[in-house]
Amino acid sequence: MIKILSKTATLYRAVCDAELDDINNNGLRCDPNGDGYQTCKLFALNIEAAAKFGKSNFELDSLCNTIIEVKLSGELYQQSEKLQADGMDVVSIEENYLILLKARPLNCSPIV
Repeated sequence: MIKILSKTATLYRAVCDAELDDINNNGLRCDPNGDGYQTCKLFALNIEAAAKFGKSNFELDSLCNTIIEVKLSGELYQQSEKLQADGMDVVSIEENYLILLKARPLNCSPIV
């Protein structure tokens, strides 16, 4: 389940190199080219789910993935929508809150 420590929550997302470059240059945001979700980004509750999602995407488009970790306030986590998407439990963070998140790429990934 999601870790909420010291009033913060930690979530994970598998991103391709292009999205990682965009995050490094502009911070987290919806795709400016209009691809994907335009009102939010989806985050996994744990690193294993993010890695599984990245593996599934790789099988579809052969793009390598990096898992990013984001920390957000417990308050933002509580008010964010929780749903099922692409076969996993996710948290939807609305576009206007993405600027509050700091992404940290992880240099390891669990085997899934």
